[in-house]
Parts: sequence; C-alpha cells; structure tokens
Amino acid sequence: MRPGTMMFQLILLAGTTALLILSMVYPFLPCNYDALAVGISNMAQGVGIIGLPLVPLGLLWLIAELWRLGRRRRNLAVKGNGFYFALVAVVVATLVSIALAVIGVFSAGVSLGIVALAGWLVALRRLIPWVRALRQTPPAHFNLAPLYLIVLPLTALLIPLNLATPITTMSRERAISMSTEIIDALENYQRLHGGYPNTLIATWPDYSPQVVGIEQYHYVQQGEAYNLIFQQPRFLLDDFGAREFVVYNPLDEHMIISHTSWILVIDPSVLRRSQGWYASRRTAAPHWKYFLFD
Repeated sequence: MRPGTMMFQLILLAGTTALLILSMVYPFLPCNYDALAVGISNMAQGVGIIGLPLVPLGLLWLIAELWRLGRRRRNLAVKGNGFYFALVAVVVATLVSIALAVIGVFSAGVSLGIVALAGWLVALRRLIPWVRALRQTPPAHFNLAPLYLIVLPLTALLIPLNLATPITTMSRERAISMSTEIIDALENYQRLHGGYPNTLIATWPDYSPQVVGIEQYHYVQQGEAYNLIFQQPRFLLDDFGAREFVVYNPLDEHMIISHTSWILVIDPSVLRRSQGWYASRRTAAPHWKYFLFD
C-alpha cells in the first residue's frame, strides 16, 4: 500500500463529498440569483434517492476488499480483483447519471441535462480503462472505490432528511428580511399618492432577495393593499413534490392562485375560498405566510 496514493484518494473522497453537499444547499445560500442552482441541487439530491442501489453494492465490494487486504497481509494467496464489482458499479452509475440528467432537464432545462451527461461521458473515459486494468492486474493497494458508492449516496440522502427544515427556514427568513427596502418604498409611495402602484414590472427589478435560488419579488396589487410574493426553493424529500410560495400582505388578506385560468373564469369570491394550495403556514415575520402547492 502506498500512503501517498491512499491519502490522495481520501482527500479526493472528502472533496467530492463536500462538493456534493455544497451543490445540495447551493440554492439556499445568500448570494445573487443563479438560474441553474435549483437544477444542480435537485440532481445532487437525486444521488441520495436514485443512487441508493449503489450502497449495498459498495458494502459488498468493501467487504471483499477488506478480505483481500487481510489475506495479503498474512502472505496468503489472494483471489479476486474487484473487476465484477467495478463493472456493475459503472453500469448502475451510468443508469443513475441518465436519471439525474432527466432531473436536470425538468428542473432547469435541457442544457443542464446535456452538460450532466457530457460530464459523465468524460468520467467514463477514465473509468473504463481502469475497470479493464482491474481484470488483468489486482490493485497493489486498498481500493477506495467502494467508499464512494457508500458515502456519496448516503450523504445525499441524510443531509436533506436532517437539515431540510433549518436550511429552508434560514433561506426564507433571509429573503423576507431583504424585502424591507421594497416594502418601505411601497408604504412611502402609498403615503405620497394615496394608494399603492398598479404594477412594478420593469426592465430591472432593483430589489433582490439575495438568495441564490430566489429570482425576485413579484408584486400584485389587491384591493386596498397588495401581495409581495417569492418562490422558495425546497429539498426534494421535504414534502415531496411541494412548491412553496411566500406571500406578504399588509392587511393579512393573502392571495396566491394555482392557475392563471382560474383568475379569468372563476368568480373572485369563490376563488378567495379555494386558491389551490393544500397548506399554509405563518412565518415569524408579521404579515408573511407561505403556501404549499402540489
């Protein structure tokens, strides 16, 4: 076993795991909007859902590697080189990569899916010769490949399951706190002109939530007040399939409608009672609520 090689592989595994975690939480971080953030996060989270079959394969491969290493240390004959484990892992990982690319397409567009597939094809160019080499020559040192199959999917699964609520809450509260400037400007406009503006549609939105996965605030005048709305990114396994919209209304008369066509064809009094969301919850900030749609 060469210590340098082992140390490099451990550092690479740690770096890959850190990058995976960063990709998952990226849309929730404070910074300017990135249109690909949610797609990248969903793909990273998909590693923990679609990639779970790699975990038992990795465990079996790890046991075989430990057995092989033990026999080598006792100067006993060593059988097995991990070739078949590696071959199955590459095939399964390819199927997982295709599924993740599909997630990328639905989350952020075709371009992200193409880039994801291209990245995996580049990786295959290095993996296929490595698998072929395993068939001919057993590795001279402990093979860390099984740890990738175990650590990465479990990390991508456990992080969202355990940290989804605090990370989402932190992101939501930041976007709410950043809305103070636009709300103050709206109230000042109301004092000067006796009412709120009809629209805030303009080339430059000027007021930013300063959260990577939140593009902008949307303003809708409503009666004597208005709704200020932003869409909050969510983790895939946090109420699976839910879409969250966070709404401010100074009179607590929040309105967020599921379909544009409903606004056009349904009586407003009926629409107020049935807006299309299946759950609503208050936030810690006054006059702010968030609504969940399926």
